[in-house]
Amino acid sequence: MTTVPPPFPPPDDPAAVLAAVVTHGYCIGCGACAVADPRITLAETPHGLYTAVLPPRPRPAAGQVCPFAATANEDHLAPELFPDAPHHHPLLGRYAGLYAGAVTEGDYRAAGSSGGLVTWLVSELLRRGDIDGVIHVAPAADQPGQFAYRLSTSVAAVRQGAKSRYYPVQFAQVLQGLAGRGQRFAFVGVPCFVKAVRLLARQDPALRAALPYCLAIFCGHLKSKAFAEMIAWQCGVPPGEPFAIDFRHKRPGAPANRYAVSVTPLAAAAAPPRVVPIAKLYGLDWGLGLFKPQACDGCDDVAGELADLAAGDAWLPGYVADPRGANVLIVRHPALLTLLSAAAAAGRLTLTALAAPEIVRSQAASFRHRREGLALRLHDADQRGAWRPAKRIAPGTAGVSRRRAQLYRLRARLAARSHQRYLLARRHRHFLLFPVLMAGDELRYYLWRGRWWRALPKLLLTLARAWRRGRAGR
Repeated sequence: MTTVPPPFPPPDDPAAVLAAVVTHGYCIGCGACAVADPRITLAETPHGLYTAVLPPRPRPAAGQVCPFAATANEDHLAPELFPDAPHHHPLLGRYAGLYAGAVTEGDYRAAGSSGGLVTWLVSELLRRGDIDGVIHVAPAADQPGQFAYRLSTSVAAVRQGAKSRYYPVQFAQVLQGLAGRGQRFAFVGVPCFVKAVRLLARQDPALRAALPYCLAIFCGHLKSKAFAEMIAWQCGVPPGEPFAIDFRHKRPGAPANRYAVSVTPLAAAAAPPRVVPIAKLYGLDWGLGLFKPQACDGCDDVAGELADLAAGDAWLPGYVADPRGANVLIVRHPALLTLLSAAAAAGRLTLTALAAPEIVRSQAASFRHRREGLALRLHDADQRGAWRPAKRIAPGTAGVSRRRAQLYRLRARLAARSHQRYLLARRHRHFLLFPVLMAGDELRYYLWRGRWWRALPKLLLTLARAWRRGRAGR
């Protein structure tokens, strides 16, 4: 079959490329375009995701800062940001040091999703006076149970943003007006958000001066608001009722990757939290990709290649068995490397040097999906003649087995259908309808992952758990 090239807008028309990103579902809703062009707003879709609402003709600058529309990719930008980084890896980008570790002082580790190092680091920068505040995700002050970007100027406020938040957010309001205040801030976000901030700073020297540090969290994919609501529903909180959620509740005695979710109903006063291990909840198999934005399947950066430091979970032998959790770190900024090394020497942190293959192994599934899987998805889009963003990954199927190709395609189908089918279950106010409607695709997915006599029991167990949790949530 002859490859049909996607109908790309002219590369010298960033506004047209941005419009294509939004029209074809690749907008991640970060808000960078709204910072570059205040006429642009952000709206929530019926599926609980943010998307840009564009004027008839956006400013070219808005397209130049979009992580999926900009012509400058990570390979172009990293040499500008880290010219002195002595090492490079094709999956990790440039770096000065690779580590695994955790915070040993205070309760940073206990309060974090893994080793507590990101919260400790930005708190330390603030305590030392290296920055005046931190731009990060924390519980929304005026919307119970929801999360939003905010600017925190105290260590206590920064620590309220500890832990992973599998929830859609945007940073437009926080970044607007930040430049020119004579202050310095650290930005914390997932890789595509960090790329957007770097692109904004590339256009605006004042903003670049205001953001001396960007830190990234390793990312498999983002989730819609329905993901949190689905978990709460299984914990007895029906859709529409307020709740607080801790997506990464540590379980003493359990491996770090066998954490629980804690949901606290807010409609009743003093309601106790409901803590449920993730293995007992439907829809938390990350490989299925339920509630994933389409943009995540067009992304190739797992390790925050444009961040001064990137951190992930140490899903590695020797670390994962510890229920307290640990981080893997990619350090690119020399000042951060010096700070971390000094703190480790003083016994405030534990840091162990790692080789690049160990970092890759800790996130192996994400790297496969974002590189090999992306090449296949780009190939498939080109075969259909569908528009898709320009990527540094070449489209193709070389080295992708038939089984693996089916897995990648099923994940895309599961993600798309999960948005629609959850809305149907929500409309009928019956949770079990959701896993029942997803069962056929899930069975195919598990069949391609293993043998049928393993797939069918797994699916039946999944449905049984969904039925039990659904009864609790009715």
